[in-house]
Amino acid sequence: GVGKTTLCKYFFNALWNAFPYTLFAEGVKQIPGDEREFEETVLSLVHHKGKKITPAPNLVQLRGKKLLVAFDDVEKDREIELLRKLSRTLLSSSRFIVASQNRQMLNKIDGIHIVRVAPLDGEDSKLLFKTRAFPDNQPLQEWQTKCMEEIVQACGGLPSSSYDVADYLKKVDDKEVWQQITPHLMNGYRGDFVGRDKVWKPLTMSDKVWKPLTMSDKVWKSLTMSYDKLGPEEKQMFLEAATFFQERFVENHGWRHGQRQWTLSEAKVIWSMIYQYEALHWKTLVDRSLVSQVPDDSVIRIHELLKRFGHSLTDNDDFKIRVDSVENLLKILQDVDRKIKVVCEEISGQYSTKICLKCRIPESGGYSNCEHLSQRLPLHEICSMGRLRCLQLVDCEVEKGKATLPRSVVVFSSQNSGKNISFAKSSLLVYLSMTALKIDCLPESVCGLSNLQFLHLEAGNLRSLPDNFGSLQKLRLLKLVAQKLKRLPDSFSRLQDLQKIHLECDLLKCLPESIGHLTQLQELNLKCQTLVSLPPSIGELLALQDLSLRCNALEILPDRFGALVGLQKLEL
Repeated sequence: GVGKTTLCKYFFNALWNAFPYTLFAEGVKQIPGDEREFEETVLSLVHHKGKKITPAPNLVQLRGKKLLVAFDDVEKDREIELLRKLSRTLLSSSRFIVASQNRQMLNKIDGIHIVRVAPLDGEDSKLLFKTRAFPDNQPLQEWQTKCMEEIVQACGGLPSSSYDVADYLKKVDDKEVWQQITPHLMNGYRGDFVGRDKVWKPLTMSDKVWKPLTMSDKVWKSLTMSYDKLGPEEKQMFLEAATFFQERFVENHGWRHGQRQWTLSEAKVIWSMIYQYEALHWKTLVDRSLVSQVPDDSVIRIHELLKRFGHSLTDNDDFKIRVDSVENLLKILQDVDRKIKVVCEEISGQYSTKICLKCRIPESGGYSNCEHLSQRLPLHEICSMGRLRCLQLVDCEVEKGKATLPRSVVVFSSQNSGKNISFAKSSLLVYLSMTALKIDCLPESVCGLSNLQFLHLEAGNLRSLPDNFGSLQKLRLLKLVAQKLKRLPDSFSRLQDLQKIHLECDLLKCLPESIGHLTQLQELNLKCQTLVSLPPSIGELLALQDLSLRCNALEILPDRFGALVGLQKLEL
């Protein structure tokens, strides 16, 4: 909370114009994978004159280049090792900016100048606080000036604390609230925020803990203030942005491969079905500096400190419930006062393998984690839960005709699971991901999902799509991996909102002639080994920016191919 990441960004932005190549890796310690995967992920962030390089370069291709490199939040030896490799590979005129909480890590880097970021002095702290708490530069009352000086001193020169507390007190005129902030920060006694105005109400003297807080405790206190001032929907969106939407999933997509996170646009679509007014709620989170402002097609960016804060709220011991039987589990899940969300994943049960449930309580943001189940999970009972929002199944199944996914579910993901689950006609489902290698036909009920916008289907035995597949008219992203699929239905061209298509279909020989009707299509990725030709109407895809054709049987491009004037990336 002292401002290392902010300074790292500041210097990078001040210097990058002087370097033909740049690399900024934020939160490097959180990047998953072994050393090779980590190196590939980091090098995929290299830019040339402000534009990302695709495909991503390797170290050999960077030899002799002049780079500005920034590594934020270094904590592991693999990050130091990659810095050493870059130092040996790049021109000596390259520059490195490294931020870390661990001085010993920085000492492992040869020829580095270490600067300890000091807390702000009193005047700078007051300036930062005043700028945030009084953005209109209005004159302060005498008591406000006195309280501000006490609060700034209590924040200990930490920019993040001063910023968060100032944000909390913005437009608050209650003198008592201002006066109680300082002892709250300094002494850390417990209390409760009560009412809509979030007035701090101390408990009795016997409840107070007069032990001085550490620097990290003060940061935590200030973050709690910002969070507590949010409305219930905004709290839930922040927790999901800091936890669920930070999870990575594997995606093989043209020249881009590996793991990626959810984008803001994907999250907003899901939030729109659950909370509504998601754009307004998101703006509130940005204004309160709980999340970073990013374009909709970018991943959600949250400071590492705020991610840990979000996880600390969802992992609170007060909300962990021991589950020792299926009956006990169902009793908890069916408690209507809890408004529970359920996710099934990756823990073994006796009959249905890899099953675990995390029961989410939205009002508090807590998860209750069950112990290993010793009995078979009755999925048909899970599917009768009318408050279910998010369901993920891994290697578990239900008898045919026994279960219909609740209308309330917005995100459904299954791996080798749920092939016999049907979908309600009025379902709110927005995101559907199914890996079911044994199914040979798509359930008819899928085509009735009028709200579906993201469909990811991997089915090795799938031979055909339903004729009414085009009824999914809100579909924006389609990823289809089906090695035995030979044709796309004529109704495919009715998917007018499609923006991204990824097809891996080895037996697919042609695309529908009417594919030119997909006027919103921006990305088309084809990995079809027997595709012999492209329809002339492909030249009508004027919005197409990204085209990947990995088609070994393709011999010629249509004459109208040159009409793709919006194309920015082409892979043949």
